[in-house]
Amino acid sequence: MDGPQEVEVALARALEGDEAAWVRLLGLLWDRVDDRARRSRYMGQLRGSIDDRREVVSRVFARLRRNNLRALRTFPAWRERNPEKTIDDWLAILVTNVIRDYVRERLGDIDASGNGLKRMLHTLASSLDVDADGARRPAMTDAIAATELLSVARSILPAEQASALASWLAGGDFEEIATAHGWPDARAARGKVRAALARLRRELRDETAAEVTA
Repeated sequence: MDGPQEVEVALARALEGDEAAWVRLLGLLWDRVDDRARRSRYMGQLRGSIDDRREVVSRVFARLRRNNLRALRTFPAWRERNPEKTIDDWLAILVTNVIRDYVRERLGDIDASGNGLKRMLHTLASSLDVDADGARRPAMTDAIAATELLSVARSILPAEQASALASWLAGGDFEEIATAHGWPDARAARGKVRAALARLRRELRDETAAEVTA
Protein backbone atom coordinates (compact mmCIF):
# COMPACT_ATOMS: atom_id res chain seq x y z
CA MET A 1 0.00 0.00 0.00
CA ASP A 2 1.36 3.40 -0.95
CA GLY A 3 2.55 5.70 1.81
CA PRO A 4 0.84 8.83 3.17
CA GLN A 5 3.41 11.13 1.55
CA GLU A 6 2.59 9.92 -1.97
CA VAL A 7 -1.10 10.32 -1.20
CA GLU A 8 -0.61 13.89 -0.01
CA VAL A 9 1.33 14.78 -3.17
CA ALA A 10 -1.47 13.43 -5.36
CA LEU A 11 -4.02 15.28 -3.21
CA ALA A 12 -2.19 18.60 -3.54
CA ARG A 13 -2.00 18.26 -7.32
CA ALA A 14 -5.65 17.29 -7.53
CA LEU A 15 -6.55 20.46 -5.65
CA GLU A 16 -4.63 22.42 -8.27
CA GLY A 17 -6.95 21.01 -10.93
CA ASP A 18 -4.80 18.12 -12.14
CA GLU A 19 -7.38 15.55 -13.27
CA ALA A 20 -4.77 12.81 -13.64
CA ALA A 21 -3.74 13.41 -10.03
CA TRP A 22 -7.37 12.98 -8.91
CA VAL A 23 -7.53 9.62 -10.70
CA ARG A 24 -4.21 8.66 -9.10
CA LEU A 25 -5.52 9.71 -5.67
CA LEU A 26 -8.64 7.59 -6.14
CA GLY A 27 -6.45 4.58 -6.89
CA LEU A 28 -4.23 5.24 -3.88
CA LEU A 29 -7.15 5.59 -1.45
CA TRP A 30 -9.55 2.94 -2.73
CA ASP A 31 -8.12 0.00 -0.75
CA ARG A 32 -7.69 2.20 2.33
CA VAL A 33 -11.37 3.16 2.32
CA ASP A 34 -12.55 -0.39 1.61
CA ASP A 35 -10.37 -1.72 4.45
CA ARG A 36 -11.82 0.79 6.89
CA ALA A 37 -15.34 -0.15 5.87
CA ARG A 38 -14.51 -3.84 6.27
CA ARG A 39 -13.14 -3.32 9.78
CA SER A 40 -15.61 -0.70 10.98
CA ARG A 41 -17.87 -1.61 13.89
CA TYR A 42 -20.28 1.02 12.64
CA MET A 43 -20.97 -1.21 9.63
CA GLY A 44 -22.19 -4.09 11.80
CA GLN A 45 -23.29 -7.03 9.67
CA LEU A 46 -23.03 -4.90 6.52
CA ARG A 47 -19.24 -5.01 6.60
CA GLY A 48 -19.39 -8.61 5.37
CA SER A 49 -21.19 -7.50 2.20
CA ILE A 50 -18.98 -6.60 -0.74
CA ASP A 51 -21.84 -4.64 -2.30
CA ASP A 52 -22.39 -2.55 0.85
CA ARG A 53 -18.68 -1.84 1.22
CA ARG A 54 -18.45 -0.89 -2.45
CA GLU A 55 -21.35 1.52 -1.97
CA VAL A 56 -19.61 3.11 1.02
CA VAL A 57 -16.38 3.50 -0.97
CA SER A 58 -18.27 5.09 -3.86
CA ARG A 59 -20.01 7.51 -1.50
CA VAL A 60 -16.72 8.51 0.11
CA PHE A 61 -15.24 9.47 -3.26
CA ALA A 62 -18.45 11.14 -4.36
CA ARG A 63 -18.28 13.30 -1.23
CA LEU A 64 -14.64 14.16 -1.91
CA ARG A 65 -15.45 15.04 -5.53
CA ARG A 66 -18.59 17.05 -4.82
CA ASN A 67 -18.67 20.85 -5.23
CA ASN A 68 -15.25 21.19 -6.81
CA LEU A 69 -13.51 18.94 -4.25
CA ARG A 70 -14.90 20.96 -1.34
CA ALA A 71 -14.41 18.21 1.26
CA LEU A 72 -10.93 17.43 -0.04
CA ARG A 73 -10.00 21.10 0.33
CA THR A 74 -10.50 20.91 4.08
CA PHE A 75 -7.48 18.62 4.44
CA PRO A 76 -4.63 21.18 4.27
CA ALA A 77 -6.12 23.31 7.08
CA TRP A 78 -6.85 20.18 9.14
CA ARG A 79 -3.24 19.07 8.61
CA GLU A 80 -1.95 22.39 9.90
CA ARG A 81 -4.08 22.06 13.04
CA ASN A 82 -2.98 18.45 13.56
CA PRO A 83 0.67 18.24 12.45
CA GLU A 84 1.18 14.97 14.31
CA LYS A 85 -1.51 13.22 12.27
CA THR A 86 -1.55 11.85 8.71
CA ILE A 87 -4.05 11.77 5.90
CA ASP A 88 -5.08 8.32 7.10
CA ASP A 89 -6.36 9.91 10.32
CA TRP A 90 -8.30 12.53 8.36
CA LEU A 91 -9.66 9.88 6.02
CA ALA A 92 -10.83 7.79 8.98
CA ILE A 93 -13.08 10.66 10.14
CA LEU A 94 -14.58 11.10 6.68
CA VAL A 95 -15.17 7.37 6.15
CA THR A 96 -16.79 7.01 9.58
CA ASN A 97 -19.21 9.86 8.82
CA VAL A 98 -20.15 8.32 5.47
CA ILE A 99 -20.63 4.90 7.08
CA ARG A 100 -22.91 6.35 9.78
CA ASP A 101 -25.11 8.02 7.17
CA TYR A 102 -25.21 4.89 5.03
CA VAL A 103 -26.07 2.54 7.90
CA ARG A 104 -28.85 4.82 9.12
CA GLU A 105 -30.25 4.85 5.60
CA ARG A 106 -30.04 1.06 5.30
CA LEU A 107 -31.62 0.40 8.68
CA GLY A 108 -34.29 3.04 8.29
CA ASP A 109 -35.83 5.21 10.96
CA ILE A 110 -37.91 3.73 13.73
CA ASP A 111 -41.46 4.39 12.65
CA ALA A 112 -44.87 3.85 14.15
CA SER A 113 -45.09 0.32 12.76
CA GLY A 114 -41.90 -0.68 14.55
CA ASN A 115 -40.29 -1.86 11.31
CA GLY A 116 -37.13 0.19 11.94
CA LEU A 117 -36.85 -1.28 15.42
CA LYS A 118 -37.15 -4.79 14.01
CA ARG A 119 -34.41 -4.09 11.47
CA MET A 120 -32.17 -2.73 14.20
CA LEU A 121 -32.76 -5.78 16.40
CA HIS A 122 -31.86 -8.04 13.50
CA THR A 123 -28.63 -6.11 12.88
CA LEU A 124 -27.68 -6.08 16.57
CA ALA A 125 -28.32 -9.81 16.93
CA SER A 126 -26.37 -10.58 13.76
CA SER A 127 -23.43 -8.49 14.96
CA LEU A 128 -22.90 -10.94 17.83
CA ASP A 129 -22.24 -13.64 15.24
CA VAL A 130 -20.03 -11.72 12.82
CA ASP A 131 -18.01 -9.74 15.39
CA ALA A 132 -14.73 -11.58 15.86
CA ASP A 133 -14.27 -10.75 19.54
CA GLY A 134 -17.84 -9.78 20.38
CA ALA A 135 -16.53 -7.04 22.64
CA ARG A 136 -18.85 -4.12 21.94
CA ARG A 137 -22.19 -3.37 20.41
CA PRO A 138 -22.29 -1.79 16.92
CA ALA A 139 -21.93 1.97 17.30
CA MET A 140 -24.65 2.46 14.70
CA THR A 141 -27.16 2.42 17.54
CA ASP A 142 -27.73 6.13 18.10
CA ALA A 143 -29.21 7.61 21.27
CA ILE A 144 -32.80 7.75 20.00
CA ALA A 145 -32.76 4.17 18.74
CA ALA A 146 -31.16 2.88 21.93
CA THR A 147 -33.72 4.67 24.09
CA GLU A 148 -36.59 3.23 22.04
CA LEU A 149 -35.10 -0.26 22.21
CA LEU A 150 -34.58 -0.11 25.98
CA SER A 151 -38.11 1.17 26.52
CA VAL A 152 -39.43 -1.95 24.79
CA ALA A 153 -36.89 -4.19 26.51
CA ARG A 154 -37.80 -3.12 30.04
CA SER A 155 -41.46 -3.91 29.41
CA ILE A 156 -40.72 -7.39 28.07
CA LEU A 157 -37.47 -8.77 29.48
CA PRO A 158 -36.45 -10.15 32.86
CA ALA A 159 -34.50 -7.55 34.85
CA GLU A 160 -31.12 -9.27 34.35
CA GLN A 161 -31.47 -9.41 30.58
CA ALA A 162 -32.70 -5.81 30.34
CA SER A 163 -29.79 -4.63 32.49
CA ALA A 164 -27.23 -6.55 30.44
CA LEU A 165 -28.66 -5.18 27.20
CA ALA A 166 -28.60 -1.61 28.57
CA SER A 167 -24.93 -1.96 29.53
CA TRP A 168 -24.05 -3.36 26.10
CA LEU A 169 -25.88 -0.63 24.21
CA ALA A 170 -24.03 1.93 26.35
CA GLY A 171 -20.76 0.53 25.01
CA GLY A 172 -19.68 -1.80 27.81
CA ASP A 173 -17.67 -4.85 26.84
CA PHE A 174 -18.68 -8.27 28.11
CA GLU A 175 -15.93 -8.45 30.74
CA GLU A 176 -17.11 -5.15 32.23
CA ILE A 177 -20.74 -6.24 32.13
CA ALA A 178 -19.95 -9.56 33.82
CA THR A 179 -17.99 -7.83 36.61
CA ALA A 180 -20.70 -5.23 37.20
CA HIS A 181 -23.41 -7.88 37.49
CA GLY A 182 -21.40 -10.45 39.42
CA TRP A 183 -21.46 -13.02 36.60
CA PRO A 184 -18.65 -15.57 36.15
CA ASP A 185 -17.12 -14.29 32.91
CA ALA A 186 -17.61 -12.46 29.61
CA ARG A 187 -19.25 -15.53 28.10
CA ALA A 188 -22.05 -15.37 30.66
CA ALA A 189 -22.63 -11.68 29.91
CA ARG A 190 -22.65 -12.34 26.18
CA GLY A 191 -25.25 -15.07 26.74
CA LYS A 192 -27.52 -12.64 28.60
CA VAL A 193 -27.32 -10.09 25.79
CA ARG A 194 -27.89 -12.76 23.15
CA ALA A 195 -30.93 -14.08 25.05
CA ALA A 196 -32.31 -10.55 25.44
CA LEU A 197 -32.07 -9.82 21.72
CA ALA A 198 -33.53 -13.22 20.80
CA ARG A 199 -36.54 -12.68 23.07
CA LEU A 200 -37.14 -9.17 21.77
CA ARG A 201 -37.03 -10.39 18.20
CA ARG A 202 -39.42 -13.25 19.04
CA GLU A 203 -41.87 -10.94 20.81
CA LEU A 204 -41.90 -8.48 17.92
CA ARG A 205 -42.33 -11.29 15.40
CA ASP A 206 -45.28 -12.73 17.35
CA GLU A 207 -46.82 -9.28 17.66
CA THR A 208 -46.60 -8.78 13.90
CA ALA A 209 -48.20 -12.18 13.26
CA ALA A 210 -51.07 -11.28 15.60
CA GLU A 211 -51.67 -8.04 13.71
CA VAL A 212 -51.74 -9.86 10.37
CA THR A 213 -54.23 -12.50 11.54
CA ALA A 214 -56.46 -10.08 13.49
